[in-house]
Amino acid sequence: MQKKLLYLLFLVFFAACAEVSEKKDITVDSTLTPATDTALVIADSLLQGCYSYIHGRDTASLELGLEKSTVSGSLSYNFYEKDRNDGSFTGELQGELLRVWYLYRSEGMMSVREEVWKIRPGQLWPAQGEPVTKNDTTRFADLSKLKFDSSRAFVKVKCVI
Repeated sequence: MQKKLLYLLFLVFFAACAEVSEKKDITVDSTLTPATDTALVIADSLLQGCYSYIHGRDTASLELGLEKSTVSGSLSYNFYEKDRNDGSFTGELQGELLRVWYLYRSEGMMSVREEVWKIRPGQLWPAQGEPVTKNDTTRFADLSKLKFDSSRAFVKVKCVI
């Protein structure tokens, strides 16, 4: 427990001290193959890693692995006075978007939810849009109408474990 508290304090300190600066957007062209395009290989290596979101008592963490245009990893949301959910995801890069299917456990039930983030230097901006739910799966009704929230950005952090 003490280790988790120290980790959380570290993340809060890191987020508070992080400089916000203007940087050029990263655009990943899915028509290129990572093995033949140096810029894409660099973008791939920059995208992989750990990300964190902290706002007040709300936290989320994401660990992202990438092979070619296929992504996978773990994701956890812990929002204050809400049920925590933890799980894994798989998906793909689609231009400047990261689109995944998140399989998670919450309240003792397994569910699936579509997650989409806009890729920005050192950040992933989560999508907001109209959800559609069928059985245990929730997806976005219309991907072309998604809005991306920079105020809830997942910020790249050093992977601790």
